[in-house]
Amino acid sequence: MKKRPDVIIFEGWCVGAKSEKNTTLNKAINSLERAKDQKKIWRKHVNHQLKSKYKNLYSQLNCLIYLKAKNFSLLQKWRLKQERKLWVKSKAKLKIMSRGDVLNFMQTYQRITQNMFRNMPKYASVIFNLNSNHQINSAVYKKK
Repeated sequence: MKKRPDVIIFEGWCVGAKSEKNTTLNKAINSLERAKDQKKIWRKHVNHQLKSKYKNLYSQLNCLIYLKAKNFSLLQKWRLKQERKLWVKSKAKLKIMSRGDVLNFMQTYQRITQNMFRNMPKYASVIFNLNSNHQINSAVYKKK
């Protein structure tokens, strides 16, 4: 007999992210957008995906837990640390991204992440505010 699971955890950096107003896409927020997305093709595509496919997917979640960092620069610091740890664990066998590669890569998700900083606390079921050491500083629980 096959049983359905009681809980499924669906995790990821931008899980639960919502689209933004199209007018907010006009202003580039980082050097990548200024240099490589002057016509707003990437911004509009990502926003459309959040408005359609991802909205449908995320609407199936019955609880949303948000791990909230203080700011985007702290996330960059953590991602750089993660890359270094990966290199050390692999005993220097893996080629890791350079600092510039990591920071450039993260710019592709900066807009979504900053939008989540502003808006996710309004609709997440649980918000864990993290300190600079990845530890939970405080928690906010909301009733649905």
